[in-house]
Amino acid sequence: MNEKRKHQRVKESAVISVKVLSAPDIPALEGKSFSCRTTDVAIEGLSLLTDIRVPVGAYLELDIIL
Repeated sequence: MNEKRKHQRVKESAVISVKVLSAPDIPALEGKSFSCRTTDVAIEGLSLLTDIRVPVGAYLELDIIL
């Protein structure tokens, strides 16, 4: 597979506390908080493993617990 990302992703598992600030497609999520884990991280982003569907375009507040 040809990787098109500008920055390398690193496999890293960390606990993340997430608060949904805005979710236009699912307004009931706004203000909700939950915990999840990262699967990998990079300079410009990260991948989360969560049981809650977070729609594209949602604004999140993330606290990484190291």
